[in-house]
Amino acid sequence: MSSNDVVLERPETVCHQRLSQIVAMSREMLKCAQMDDWQQLILLESERGHLLTEFFHTAVNEEESADVASSIKLIQALDKKTMRYVKSEYESVSDELKKLNKGRRVSNAYLQ
Repeated sequence: MSSNDVVLERPETVCHQRLSQIVAMSREMLKCAQMDDWQQLILLESERGHLLTEFFHTAVNEEESADVASSIKLIQALDKKTMRYVKSEYESVSDELKKLNKGRRVSNAYLQ
């Protein structure tokens, strides 16, 4: 399933509207990660988290369950792609911090 797959067959219901919004936010989060826009990614993740919590506190009828399951799989796939970018950025920042700490230790040793 690609991140461009159309999952929802009946977007007229409230359930489908919310799922569409959550999927769209997940796509936007991936774009933010690809563009290194970490602040926007964090904001979207927080907002989407609230929507997901709200969504899963509501009952889903049987007719919508297949679309819900399909949407969850799509969201998971998008999140997996996003996390690859996050992990790469984390490793890069971690390396920079290690270099800064090493430089500070050398500097402190020189000053003593």
